[in-house]
Amino acid sequence: MLVPRVPPDFLSYGCLFRAWGVADGVSEERAVSALRALGQDIDRRSSRAGTAAELQVVVAVLEWLQRRGHHSEGTVPVPVRIPQGSGFALRPAASAVYLDMELEEEEDVQEVVHEAVPSSTAMFLGTERLSTRVLGPEPFTACGPSEPITRRLRNILQEYGEEGDLFTEMVQNAEDASATVCRFLLDLRCRRKATSGLLDPGMAVCHGPALWAYNDALFTEDDLQNITRIGAATKEGQAGRIGRFGLGFSSVYRVTDVPAVLSGETLLIFDPNGTHLGKHIPRAGSPGIRLDFSSRPRILCVFAEQFQPYHGIFGCCLPEPGPFSGSLFRLPFRTEEEAVTSQICSEAFGTERIQSLGTAFLGSNRLLLLFLKKVRELSLEMLPDTATSAEDTMPLVTLQRKEIRDLGAPGDPPSWAAIEQLSACEEESRTTWHYLVLVCQGDGELLELFHQNTQAGLHPPLPMAGVALPLAPTEDGKWVPCLDPLNRVRGRAFCTLPLPLVTELPLHINANFSVDAARCSLHWDKGGTGATWNGFLLRRLVVPLYCYFLTRQWKALEPGKLWNQSLGLCWHHLDSHFLQFFPVMKSVLPMFQDMVREVYKYLSHKRLPLVPVYRESSDRVTITWASPGDKGDSAPLPCSGETPHAELSPALGSSIRRMWSESREAKEMLQGLEPLCSEPGWESWGCSAWRREGFRESLETFPMPKEALRELRGDLGQGPGMPGQGEWLSTGRGQG
Repeated sequence: MLVPRVPPDFLSYGCLFRAWGVADGVSEERAVSALRALGQDIDRRSSRAGTAAELQVVVAVLEWLQRRGHHSEGTVPVPVRIPQGSGFALRPAASAVYLDMELEEEEDVQEVVHEAVPSSTAMFLGTERLSTRVLGPEPFTACGPSEPITRRLRNILQEYGEEGDLFTEMVQNAEDASATVCRFLLDLRCRRKATSGLLDPGMAVCHGPALWAYNDALFTEDDLQNITRIGAATKEGQAGRIGRFGLGFSSVYRVTDVPAVLSGETLLIFDPNGTHLGKHIPRAGSPGIRLDFSSRPRILCVFAEQFQPYHGIFGCCLPEPGPFSGSLFRLPFRTEEEAVTSQICSEAFGTERIQSLGTAFLGSNRLLLLFLKKVRELSLEMLPDTATSAEDTMPLVTLQRKEIRDLGAPGDPPSWAAIEQLSACEEESRTTWHYLVLVCQGDGELLELFHQNTQAGLHPPLPMAGVALPLAPTEDGKWVPCLDPLNRVRGRAFCTLPLPLVTELPLHINANFSVDAARCSLHWDKGGTGATWNGFLLRRLVVPLYCYFLTRQWKALEPGKLWNQSLGLCWHHLDSHFLQFFPVMKSVLPMFQDMVREVYKYLSHKRLPLVPVYRESSDRVTITWASPGDKGDSAPLPCSGETPHAELSPALGSSIRRMWSESREAKEMLQGLEPLCSEPGWESWGCSAWRREGFRESLETFPMPKEALRELRGDLGQGPGMPGQGEWLSTGRGQG
């Protein structure tokens, strides 16, 4: 009908017809040309309408083009309704709209695809849905590696061990946005019966239980652009930002396939699988869409059911119009149905797993606020499945950080010091912790390295570090380190937020370390740029802060009061109030052992008199103070064998190294060490075999002549060289 055909009776003359230029069959281009010709013919008719028979043929041709995979970029003519009558006209597919929702009277739609055209055919040829025209969605642009987005996300999730990591990552986003409050809500309500008023039928499954996350900072346009770029290092090189790998937000895909972000009047909905918003994602590889309520307010009334779950959550008024003053994340938990088809994660989140997520919140996040600069409040609430409104929320946990006292900028090294209070409210109980926090900014060599790395395009973080130690108030209003032996600190490493690294130091350390993408470990490969940076931070910033704290604690001891006290009293007081805070080499994580050595080197280099030395007189002792490495004729004060210091102290190594560097001669070396082996005060303590052996092993590392080493070993083997029930830090000549 559209293309003239040779009658069957003349097919035997095929060679003749081909010689005359008659084609063997109808090409896609010829079919499209025929449709255009028919459209022009219809427009010239007085009725300006095609017939029912013509409509049937046109639809058949369009379906044939679809089966052939014809690509036309919206130029193929498709049947559209005409204002009056039952006929049709032909218009380019891109200029027409397909009605997938009711057409309102005020809608200014000129060309509507005829209902005889299947929706799949209309979409294939480039026709726009009416719902998409109303929404005006902006599809995200895929970026980064060329691998499929779902595979990229699946690989990222393999680096995050626990779903609880997403709490940390959401707090990180809040801190980077300069928010002061970050709140979470476990919403157990179910609204999956909704079938109309949704952006896409695939969104119905997302109306079940969800995790909400709120912070009080608005997204900037750059923030909105960055968060849509899955896996891209969008914060890299931005000073003060914690996130540097573009991976943090991706951790939400552990619990959901369709996260959404509302900020101001902009809503982002992510659908990397393409199974929930397929109507509005025009091409494969686009991970989601962006909606702007300010320019298209009608979205909220047309798709009111889609936004109903938002109403009342942390002050959100959707589906009522108006900007949201903050940022609100909605993470609908992955259902069993979604888990079967998801290409990102096959783990479903039922009721039990959702509840366990809430139970683990306090234990894993108590220290989350310790080194943050902006966020000062963190909470978790629950909205039960029986709730009829968002006002029925139940508070579970609230964590807060408050500065109790600003200690100013002591300088050399702390550039800032304060006493911070962390509190946790759970049900009707309230627990409070206090910490001394010392912070130091890098200068000199560190700043030079920072600028070198920046110029090399490595985007290092700013050189900054801090330490924190639990404090307890005294009756007279003073603050002292928490001395409860049952609650002694197992130090953690922080990179602003806690890292899963227990250092076993007696305090927490924080620095802008170079860490792996999942924030699980420090870069520590020898010779690597990241390892070099981390070593500088520890030596130049953390070590001076640590020694500043030891000096501060020594001053708080009021050491003069220890004169003429019993040895037992001095030992107990010093061990509990001071010596327990010295780092112990064998206890700490291997990657921090060099830092422990540097602490003792720093004390020796700065001549800080922090090592207790005693002279015995009957049952009383006189305490004087020396720095590690001092030579002298006095014995050091032992500390408890039950403390972590019941091992060979690194300070002894510093002493021997220093004496050897000053003596040079083996004879002088032995003379310098003689007080260690023959001091009567030491003999009274005895010397265990294992401790003598440890001393011998330590001497292997020192550059001593073989004769001196042999003679020293002999001396140690013949008599007590170290206290048996205790431990010492150094020998030294008293410095008062």
